[in-house]
Amino acid sequence: MAAKNSPEEPEPTRLVYPVYLDVAMMVSFLAALRDGAEPESTITRRDQRSSGRERAASGKVRLPPLGSLFGLEASGKMAANTGEETSEEVRVVRQHTAASLFNALHAALREDGLLKTVAEAADLETVRPGDVVEISGDFIGNPEPVLSFFRQASPYFELVREPSELPGVDLSLLRLEVSRLEAHAQELGERARQADRSGNPAVKSRTQELLEEASEAEQQAAHGRELLEGAAAREEQEGGMKMITQVSEDLAGAPVQDTVIEAGDLQAVLTMLAEYFTDATRAHLRAGVFRAVGKVTRVLDEDDQINLLRRTVLGAAQPELGRDLLRDAVQEESLRLETYDPIITAPAVQILPLAVFV
Repeated sequence: MAAKNSPEEPEPTRLVYPVYLDVAMMVSFLAALRDGAEPESTITRRDQRSSGRERAASGKVRLPPLGSLFGLEASGKMAANTGEETSEEVRVVRQHTAASLFNALHAALREDGLLKTVAEAADLETVRPGDVVEISGDFIGNPEPVLSFFRQASPYFELVREPSELPGVDLSLLRLEVSRLEAHAQELGERARQADRSGNPAVKSRTQELLEEASEAEQQAAHGRELLEGAAAREEQEGGMKMITQVSEDLAGAPVQDTVIEAGDLQAVLTMLAEYFTDATRAHLRAGVFRAVGKVTRVLDEDDQINLLRRTVLGAAQPELGRDLLRDAVQEESLRLETYDPIITAPAVQILPLAVFV
């Protein structure tokens, strides 16, 4: 006689822990899927039985484990009524944490078939804005750490910078002086050529003297040009540092932060609320493989792109300006910083994340 097929075993519980969690979105989704979301509930049980002795006692009660609930608390009390009848009351308080509620929501999304898995670019063919997706990959982050480094290090750069070679000198006046010296050297050179062609011995004898004067004037002009080039480079560097500082402050003060997860041949831009994107979250997400669940807000076409600096002063400028700013900053010979491209192109998807978790 053939043995009966054993019943299908239920899928084991998958415990996850969020390092970023949009609590408001989570509670809303869970309430919609399960007719409410109660972070705490109380169960009271009363039993009565006969007793031949009078007594009164109170104390903790040992209870059986309660599955996925967190924060179990139990207390009991007993009192004798008439010496023959005893009552017992047990109250159990069940408390959920934000992480346990997310576990419940994650399980509900999977159970109801509402969660689409995105593992590679080909999966985006069936994804539309508004879908709830789960994606796993390497957490790349955003340009903020590089920009923040320069913002914090700027005072130290001032300390190690070489003292100016032109203390108190007006650069506009120096430019005028360089122009005058160049014109004077050119004039002396022309006079030397004319003297050399002259048939007058007295005039011709001054050729060498004029050439020496022209050479001296040219040397002075060349030195002035070097000083101007150094000053221009200094001004450009200072302007770049000011721009980097402003961009870093704009990113730090923005209500949302764009971060990137790289999954195989595609990238996902997570638009994370600053309210939940804490310093602890940043520390957790420095590196590693994480999963994210959220609502799709955009699927990039071939010609689309997302500028991660769009919420800064560079947002209205050409994307290449921000890209060049970061590239020039990290190419300092004395620094070893990872180059970060702030321009995200297809294949990519933009997600409003519910949670980033492990």
